[in-house]
Amino acid sequence: MRTINEFLDLGCDHDKGRLIIYGHWDANELYNLVVSVYRKWGVEGVKAAIHHHIMDYVCTLLTRLKYGKLVNYILDEIMRRGFAVVYEDVDSGQVYISSNVTSRTLRMSYIGKDNVANYISNMLLQNVNQVLKLMDKDFRTK
Repeated sequence: MRTINEFLDLGCDHDKGRLIIYGHWDANELYNLVVSVYRKWGVEGVKAAIHHHIMDYVCTLLTRLKYGKLVNYILDEIMRRGFAVVYEDVDSGQVYISSNVTSRTLRMSYIGKDNVANYISNMLLQNVNQVLKLMDKDFRTK
């Protein structure tokens, strides 16, 4: 695993093939990377490379963009008040930190110290599962 991590982090364009847009990996770039890894390390190498990129994706979700902002908000609110309040659009599942959203049916949730880890891990799992399903679909058509 260490050798593959070094190959991905240092030996090639690290982010190439890892860009995820609306849950889709760039299948062509990822395919080229997978072929290269497979030739050198076999199936276990491919698993390690995909695992590496998924962990990078999880890190991105936790620290950047809308999910990073959501995680920071939740943690800051729990530290400040002991709980955080979030609002989920019942139809889309989109989560907001404010109820000032027009024409939406929102469900209010309280997140405390006792359930914050579960809330964040469920959010991450939903995103990772979506990416894996779409990757499977994209590669079946390749």
